[in-house]
Amino acid sequence: MSLRKFMHSRNRYKNIPDFKQLALLYPAFRNVANIDLTGKVKLDFKNEECLRVLTEVLLKHDFNLDVKIPPNKLVPTLPLRLNYVLWIEDLIKHSSFCEMKEAIGIDIGTGAICIYPLLFARMYGNRMIGTEIDEISLQTGTRQVEHNNLQHLIKVLKVDGQTVFRDVVKEDETYHFAMCNPPFFETEESGKVAKRLPPRNAPTGNQAELTIQGGERAFVKRMIDESIEMGGKIKIYTTMFGRRSNLLFLLKLIKKRNIENATWTEFCQGHTKRWGLAWTYLSKDAINLTSAPVIRKSGDYIAKLLRQKRPTEIQFPMKDKILSFDNLIDSIEESMEELHVICSYQRIKFAYR
Repeated sequence: MSLRKFMHSRNRYKNIPDFKQLALLYPAFRNVANIDLTGKVKLDFKNEECLRVLTEVLLKHDFNLDVKIPPNKLVPTLPLRLNYVLWIEDLIKHSSFCEMKEAIGIDIGTGAICIYPLLFARMYGNRMIGTEIDEISLQTGTRQVEHNNLQHLIKVLKVDGQTVFRDVVKEDETYHFAMCNPPFFETEESGKVAKRLPPRNAPTGNQAELTIQGGERAFVKRMIDESIEMGGKIKIYTTMFGRRSNLLFLLKLIKKRNIENATWTEFCQGHTKRWGLAWTYLSKDAINLTSAPVIRKSGDYIAKLLRQKRPTEIQFPMKDKILSFDNLIDSIEESMEELHVICSYQRIKFAYR
């Protein structure tokens, strides 16, 4: 089931790009596209080179950004990135403490493409700071910024990875938001990567971009714990994550840390779903995130789960089509939405004999 209809209302990719127009305008896209007997232009999304060229062409066509994505580097999915950017814009506008062009943002782990700072700088003209631990990604990201003449708005900083915010936040500066797209996958003790179902599109990116010790749950936990120390130096903290099971964990964690001013949303695009979490240490009189706009929240099942004392976890055999309880729930929920059926959830106790 396509989740395109649940994308942010201002996301330009809510409508599929005109591939025929792109083929006529950009020779690079024409070289990787296929034209059938009816004249329809199609793209092989299982081909990494096709994804790379499509993303570069869309960045040029829609944002006037000249970006070269190196081989073996993560190809950013623009509909997803734009969902996140537009949600942050909604949060900033809801807060009313500055105009978007005046906002100063921090992108934790900006990557070789420096995609979020480039989009913010081009769309709003605001200042951005990108942090990166990998030297090659740092150099590549800096070149992307300079090539687009945005170095007056974007600074890419090298960090050691021991802290999230401490090496970036200056004592005499106030930052309006922080964002992060942490590696989704977890590095196991054996050195192998614990993965989910195979993607519909060609997999891109290297292990440094895709994995981290403890996975995204551990990284976001570090963000939350370190944000307590930073407090109001950053007005709104946000992060994206890719596992539905981590939503409940993180909502419980911020409640345990006595963070009451927070919200979450779903990022829907194509056939994939991601989640966003935002929190602040400002008072609700200054900004009330609990009433801030969200792109989508499917049902009240999270509120029900939060009231439970113990979450139920089921381990499915790794070779099964459904790898986890979350995959099963996602599949059922998406099918019900397609049929316009309202779902309700209840706890089921399984007994094995």
